[in-house]
Amino acid sequence: LGDEHNEFDNNCQHNVGVNKRGKSFAVVLEVQIGISIVASICSLVGMWASNDFSAIGQEATQFDSGVIAYIMTLFWSAIGWELYLLGGAGIIFLSSSLMSCVFMTAMIPILPILAIIFFGDTFSILKGISMVLSIWGFLSYIYDGYSRHKLTKRHSTKHVMQIP
Repeated sequence: LGDEHNEFDNNCQHNVGVNKRGKSFAVVLEVQIGISIVASICSLVGMWASNDFSAIGQEATQFDSGVIAYIMTLFWSAIGWELYLLGGAGIIFLSSSLMSCVFMTAMIPILPILAIIFFGDTFSILKGISMVLSIWGFLSYIYDGYSRHKLTKRHSTKHVMQIP
């Protein structure tokens, strides 16, 4: 069973582009593109099943800024989300998944503020609570990193002084 498992594991690693030399950002991009394609197909199938394609035309004609603005809003929203998720994958590749989550959590208070500034969105109590909690979590993470760094620096300085 051990040899069969190792052969299966090696085949899986070969198929997804992972080898003993390490992963590359090209592999990360391939995985991100694959995830995006599957998500798009699932969304399109769901929209087809619920007959939402006809609703898009109605929404576009009822959009206050016009049909072209509606299409541009959809297009640039999709581009923005892809860049956001690609940036998250890049942070995971270069740093860690925890750091990626920290950056995505730090975006929580920024997006409502941008929506208020650019779209005149209302500021609700729920948005305020969400913003306070995300800022608190982000600052807690930064403070924890700072205190660990300080502790590590103190221990490394102590050990360096003790060397004869």
